[in-house]
Amino acid sequence: MIISNTKLVTSNFRTLVSILFVAMAGILLTTLSAQAADTITSASYLDTDNDGTVDTVRWVFDENVTGCTYDAGDWTVDVPTTDLILAVTGLTCTGVDANLDISVSANSDVTGSATDPVFSYTNNLNNITLTSGNALSHASVTIADAAKPVIIDASGLSGLGPVRTEDYLQVAYSEDVRVYTDGAGGAELLDNTTTASTVNLGAMTAARTVSGIISWAALNGGGCYNKLCNWKLS
Repeated sequence: MIISNTKLVTSNFRTLVSILFVAMAGILLTTLSAQAADTITSASYLDTDNDGTVDTVRWVFDENVTGCTYDAGDWTVDVPTTDLILAVTGLTCTGVDANLDISVSANSDVTGSATDPVFSYTNNLNNITLTSGNALSHASVTIADAAKPVIIDASGLSGLGPVRTEDYLQVAYSEDVRVYTDGAGGAELLDNTTTASTVNLGAMTAARTVSGIISWAALNGGGCYNKLCNWKLS
């Protein structure tokens, strides 16, 4: 009788161990599935309303961003650009695409910098969720320039050129520019030694530039250096 009880206890113990093992395995799988194995496929800063001031940093994930809540403690600007982006101020996501739009404060009339900003996100309270679960922490994400240069100012200049009789239109942009004749990054008109935007003239036109500037450049000459372009009018 004692032996029988011992066998019963042993059997019950083994059953209990099996149940606990299955339960622990389920908890482990649930925990792992709650953490998304996510990747940021691109990161760039934008001037979404084309007013010459960067307002958004966009992270694109490899899966949909289903939810986002802003907490200042989650974000660090590792490499700030004092001439451009100043701070993170909020988050926006639609819940049905892979974009996470990070609202930022930035200096006005500037859409480019010689230094790319670098952001880090720390998952403190699961404030970003993806299709597969909570987003992981992401350290040292370099943010590329995707903001179009826009015209900040334009004025007429006279009495210039070799014989001081030429008239020019001087256009000031929100970042260093280069101009191309074909609108596709080829046949550069006038080179300079600065770090320049890769945005082509077609994109600049959509962003608020002067209509017809390509014909002035191709036919009448001019020059660009840093943010200023001088177009010879006649």
